Amino acid sequence: MTRRILVFPMMLPLLFTAACGRVDANSEEAVKEDSMDQGADSAGRCTLAGCSSGFELRVPIHVSLEKLRTSTVSVCHNTLCYTSGLETLGKTNNTIHFPDLSKRDAEHTPLIVVAVDQPTNSGLQLQLSYDTWSLKDVQDGDAYDVTLTDEHGEKFVEVHETVSYQTLQPNGPQCAPTCWRATIDKT
Repeated sequence: MTRRILVFPMMLPLLFTAACGRVDANSEEAVKEDSMDQGADSAGRCTLAGCSSGFELRVPIHVSLEKLRTSTVSVCHNTLCYTSGLETLGKTNNTIHFPDLSKRDAEHTPLIVVAVDQPTNSGLQLQLSYDTWSLKDVQDGDAYDVTLTDEHGEKFVEVHETVSYQTLQPNGPQCAPTCWRATIDKT
């Protein structure tokens, strides 16, 4: 029997359009010469699907949910690092968002979303999304480090990845936005 702790689709960043520039579908800028472009309607107007640039990770976790809740997660993009406790994961919140969302606009911080799922009886799975502040805050060769550390300082997940990004154009090549995303699946 599969026990569902959390369902966190890795395409969630497509829903976070706050960091993406939006174009009014009725504006002149949105109307394209070729109305058959992917993402454009029959009148040549672009759709408004958003995306975000950044990194996604799926990795198995070989500890109990209880131990996970006494742990911290550290996420680094190159030399910029953020840390959060996981005490509410699966209790009051199905996801943990950090750093402080109320300061994101003022401080231009990334959005980091952590979730845990148990897709099979084989154990827990960490799902992490790191969305940069700007669509252009990424370049091939960026390094991401993700560490889970228990209450005694023992690291039970350590991931270091140097990534190349894939280009995403959810509204087609003739329509904004264009985002860059790297996905690492270690499951």
